Amino acid sequence: MTEQTNDEQLPQDPEHEQDPEPQAPEVYKYAQLNAANVCIAISYLSGEITADNVRRLAPDEIVLEGDIWDDENGVWIPAPPPEPPEPPGPSLREQLEALKQENQMLGQQLVERELEALELRTENELLGNTIVDIDLRLLAGGL
Repeated sequence: MTEQTNDEQLPQDPEHEQDPEPQAPEVYKYAQLNAANVCIAISYLSGEITADNVRRLAPDEIVLEGDIWDDENGVWIPAPPPEPPEPPGPSLREQLEALKQENQMLGQQLVERELEALELRTENELLGNTIVDIDLRLLAGGL
């Protein structure tokens, strides 16, 4: 029996040949721009494209949505920081409580106005009665 050395290669059976590892297809990275040259999307495509509203990016180039392409200088300008959010308003519970208090205050003011109107009607009635009394005395010749 003969020993086989590492230098010797066995003939390979074509049916058992190992397939070479498949290579990943090339991916192209693009930034899509709006009319103001603001990046609105980053796309990874399997083929090259040419369009006015896209810029091809290097695979390691970091561009974020909102960044601005400076066509004059050929550089990306980072997006401005977002505006701080508006402070939250009162909760629904707080709004309801405020409306209840306002309603109670308006109800109290209404009662006060109704009492004032009643007092004025009473005063008007007394003045009317006084005038009638004076007119009756004048007619009777008593003044």
